[in-house]
Amino acid sequence: MRVDAVRLGVSACLMGEKTRYDGSDKLDPLIVGALGRHVRLVPVCPEVECGLGVPREPMRLEQSGAGQRLVTVKTREDLTSAMERTASAILEKLEKEGLWGFISKGRSPTCGSAVAVWGAGARLKRKGIFMAAWEERFPLLPSEDAERIHSPEGRSHFIARLFTFKRWRETVGKGAGAGALKDFHAGHTLLLLAHSEAYFRKMEMLVAASGAGSLTEAQLTAAYGRLLPGALAKRATRAGHTRALRLASAHLEGIWTAKEKRETEGGIAAFRSGLAPPIDPRVLLRCYAQKYDAPFLKGQYYLNPDPAEAMLL
Repeated sequence: MRVDAVRLGVSACLMGEKTRYDGSDKLDPLIVGALGRHVRLVPVCPEVECGLGVPREPMRLEQSGAGQRLVTVKTREDLTSAMERTASAILEKLEKEGLWGFISKGRSPTCGSAVAVWGAGARLKRKGIFMAAWEERFPLLPSEDAERIHSPEGRSHFIARLFTFKRWRETVGKGAGAGALKDFHAGHTLLLLAHSEAYFRKMEMLVAASGAGSLTEAQLTAAYGRLLPGALAKRATRAGHTRALRLASAHLEGIWTAKEKRETEGGIAAFRSGLAPPIDPRVLLRCYAQKYDAPFLKGQYYLNPDPAEAMLL
């Protein structure tokens, strides 16, 4: 099954296009195969779009005062301004195509997410020029390095952000009032709690203030939207998942049997100790939510992801 509505930008070399400086590609079978079977991939190469040939002289980011410049290694040509203009033009085009996110080629001076900056010390890492422009223009659209997509945790994190931000954009796009904001927050309680308890508490306070009159609905929605990227910025840890799973279990207290509770708590303990993935206790909790018709749990995207999201996971 293919979900054409899900459109992802991808560094073109990862899709097998020979766009790299040496005329090669970096075909990634996982992205083109596993992900590509389910979503529509949109290839992007800022360097080719900038008019640079294939093959071409290598480039790198270099420290320049308080900022960085994109400079060719041998001829020392400064391509910063040209690449910034190209990035702006590409992003304008991609915005019209309605992309949901971007998977970038790691360490590329244009598409990389953690690129070494020459002359600034070995530890300084910056985003490539295109990816920095992407995140500035689309702060709510997730981006991920292709290398991290290969880890189950990195892939799960990217997909969770992808669909959560989609649901948020749909909520805001409908001219959501306080009721819609409360519904969104309620449905993402466990997900937000798994990722960041600190952000979850701040967002909980905002939602609780919706009836106080101190902020307008528009102000509340804007404030909540500013917190959302930070809430999902880091991957959920085992401690975070455990926190969410235990809260979910608490909503079955007094409803399920002692055996069911024992079995689920054992699954959570095994996960917390690193012996099982988080999906195991989530499957149990989802089954019991259906069995006992628990409204809070049935409404949690953490336990019941969108069909397309579940398919990608």
